[in-house]
Amino acid sequence: SPVINYSFNKLLTFAANRGTGFGIIDYEIHKDVANLFFARYGDRDSQKVCGIGNSQCNITPGKTDDTGMQDTFPNPDSPNVESAYIWEDDSHETKKNINATCVMGYECWQNYYLELMDFKRNPRWISRMPDGSEREIQHSGMTGTLWIRKVVHGRYMDVLAAADGGSSSSYYSDVIEEGSTGLVTVRGRGNAFGGPCGVLFISNSINPAYGGSTTSTRLAFRGRIKWEDNVGEYKKLAL
Repeated sequence: SPVINYSFNKLLTFAANRGTGFGIIDYEIHKDVANLFFARYGDRDSQKVCGIGNSQCNITPGKTDDTGMQDTFPNPDSPNVESAYIWEDDSHETKKNINATCVMGYECWQNYYLELMDFKRNPRWISRMPDGSEREIQHSGMTGTLWIRKVVHGRYMDVLAAADGGSSSSYYSDVIEEGSTGLVTVRGRGNAFGGPCGVLFISNSINPAYGGSTTSTRLAFRGRIKWEDNVGEYKKLAL
């Protein structure tokens, strides 16, 4: 079950206590998955490709475990309703609605809980890189709900809105919500239905001290992974 009812700073601490390399999801991870989605599917509308999901924050995680975390798809007969389907057989004859979207193998990537990110706007968007350096991201500088029409990819293939004016069915088919400075940014959302909840969606809208029943985060790791084939040796590791 997701860890809920904790503030941003406490979630950061919980993640760091897991050990070296652990943290919570940040902008660099968020935009990398978005760009991988664009490259894989050749489509900007992830809700159209992977389904809208469920607008309720009460989905038990693990819905796609038994199917290898395959990406979901919308109901072919009614694509604009809340749903996220998987194939139950290799022949693709039997489908099942699990309501939890899976994008690029990440379950509940664009709906479910609001995922607090290690990313703030003060007032510029500054992203902290894996090596500890920081860089500024070019964006429109506007506030409000921006339906993304243009981004400045640049060297790092950024995906913040450089211009708005799109819609739920045009350009990037997704929004970025730019609010007051100093607030914590979230990605994904419980209220998925209606468009603004795709692979680009972020919203800087949460007070760092707030911890609610609809907010959580996603554990992230950067570093070298050691593979241990011997079960006995694995159990000796300090976890």
